[in-house]
Amino acid sequence: MCCPPSLLPVSAGRITTISFPGPISAIDAALVSTDAKHAGLFQISHSPGAYFLSCKSLVRNGQTNLNVRWDNKTYVLELQDSATPVLSLIFRVKTDKDDQHKRLVTPAELLGLLDKAKAYPLLAPSHPDAVEGVEHVNFGDKPQVMDFDAYEIRLEEVFRFDPQDTLVFRVMLRNKTDKMISYEPQSFSVRVGERVYHQSIGDASGVM
Repeated sequence: MCCPPSLLPVSAGRITTISFPGPISAIDAALVSTDAKHAGLFQISHSPGAYFLSCKSLVRNGQTNLNVRWDNKTYVLELQDSATPVLSLIFRVKTDKDDQHKRLVTPAELLGLLDKAKAYPLLAPSHPDAVEGVEHVNFGDKPQVMDFDAYEIRLEEVFRFDPQDTLVFRVMLRNKTDKMISYEPQSFSVRVGERVYHQSIGDASGVM
C-alpha cells in the first residue's frame, strides 16, 4: 500500500525531523546522500531500528522523492528545498481519541489557548504542568521572514495544542516605509502546500 505523497519543504540551514509510530523498516530515495561528502540534492540521517530520520537540503531549488516504509505501507515524501522549511513532521496512528479532537473548539477555549501561548515563557519554567503536552518551536534570532516589499512578516514562535487540534502563531509585522499601514487583524491565514487555513481568532492592533 502506498500513501498519497506529502510535500515536505526542507532547507540547508535547518534540520527537519520525520517521526513514525514505530521502527522504520526501509528508506528509498533518488539523489539523496547519507553524508555531505557525497553528491546529492538532500542529506538524510537514520539509524537502523530508529523511529525517526532527519533531513536537510544540500542544493538550492532541489526536489526529489523520499519513500519511507513503515507498517507494510510506503509513505511518499516530496522533498523540496525551501526558505520556509517544516522542522518536524510526525506520523501518528489514528485512534478513537483522534475523532474526539474533531469537535469544534469554542471561542472561549481559543482565547484561553491564546493566553496560554502568551504566558508560555513564564509558565514553562515555573508551572510546567500548565503547559504539559504543548509543542513549542521558537525560531529565536533566526525567524522565518516573508517579505512583501512595503512590510515583512516574521514568524517567531509556533505552539501546538494537540487535544484542541489548534496551532498558535506569534508573528512580528515590520513596516518598511515611513507611513502607517493598516491591516485587518482577522485576515491572517496559513498556506500548507495547496491548502489555505484561515485563522479562528487573533490578537493584533491592526496598525503598523
